[in-house]
Amino acid sequence: MERAITLYIFILSLLNSATLSAQILEPVKWEYSWEKEREGNIIKLKFTANIDEDWYIYSSDQDPDIGPSPMTLVIYDGKDSDMEFSLKGKFVTEKVQEKFDAIWMGEVRYVEGTASFYQLIEISEHPVQLNGHISYQVCSTIDGKCVLGEEDFEVTISE
Repeated sequence: MERAITLYIFILSLLNSATLSAQILEPVKWEYSWEKEREGNIIKLKFTANIDEDWYIYSSDQDPDIGPSPMTLVIYDGKDSDMEFSLKGKFVTEKVQEKFDAIWMGEVRYVEGTASFYQLIEISEHPVQLNGHISYQVCSTIDGKCVLGEEDFEVTISE
């Protein structure tokens, strides 16, 4: 009987440790917002990343030829609706830092902490619902572990 209890506790311990190691890493939490620019129908679509301590995201202007995946933005074209919009300029990362990375053997551009990204968009009407996704690579400063991430978003732009 004692042997069965010991075996039962051992099996529970194994199952518990397997469950803990199978957890998905999510070191980034996202927020989306927008603000109207001063001229015309241009809005600034903003993405704020709250990055866990000891993690960082590669910038949208990171050179992909060096190796790490840059932050990218895709907004679906809305062809199934009458909505029209056009992107103005590039997808921008604010407060970018730069360092030499021995793993990639080159300069990498990244952000950490609370990071902001934005895209200027000209829209033809209000309200407009923008749908898309952002893709990014987030890495740990402790063990060098990197995780590819993708986040869908939906933002309604109204006057």
